[in-house]
Amino acid sequence: MPNWKLGRFGLLLASLVALLVLTPFSELVNLEVSRARVLYSFVLLAAIHSLRGDPWAFRTGLLLMVAALLTSWLTHQFDLAPLVLADYALTASFLGLTAALILTNILTADRVTIDTMLGGLCVYLLFGVLWVSLYSALEYVMPGSFEMEGTAVSALTESRPEAHRYPELLYFSFVTLTTLGYGDVVPTNSMARALATGEAILGQVYLAVFVASLVGLHLAYRTRDSGP
Repeated sequence: MPNWKLGRFGLLLASLVALLVLTPFSELVNLEVSRARVLYSFVLLAAIHSLRGDPWAFRTGLLLMVAALLTSWLTHQFDLAPLVLADYALTASFLGLTAALILTNILTADRVTIDTMLGGLCVYLLFGVLWVSLYSALEYVMPGSFEMEGTAVSALTESRPEAHRYPELLYFSFVTLTTLGYGDVVPTNSMARALATGEAILGQVYLAVFVASLVGLHLAYRTRDSGP
């Protein structure tokens, strides 16, 4: 296993928190480029930074990240179905790879460190951001799969549906991941419900596994440290 250094995941965690906190307010500023897209780009850059200790993971992740960023910004200029779907697929693949690699590091660690805890939080938040890509792809292919107060999420604005699709589905994703379930944004078909159910189950199972792993690692380290 690579030597994961302390503080490796701090930047990624900060970018994920910024995405969650600033996205709802970013749309209040009237700029040409979606602010959510800028924040999302920072998340991808921070994610590849977190993989820098593993050459194979870094090279593979860098390839996916560059492709994801390129297609993301191209879709801002060209609203072509193949390009949009490629954007969602590449983003989901890259975030999934990053989450899997960080989780592997956590589960194979020999002791609990600050970096271990930060990495665990990053994985949880990455799940939420990853599901936004899945929800967005479904809403793009099947408009009306998600509704807010009876209006399709993709129809919240006539000029640029994407500008509102991301903030609303980001909100829905984390409400689902945490099983909060306010009910203001709802899935309306079986595919959307299946995705939401999968995310809710994953969120709860992950928290249980993560906490159990931290406790197990801590106890094992204390046992070795106080050995004969």
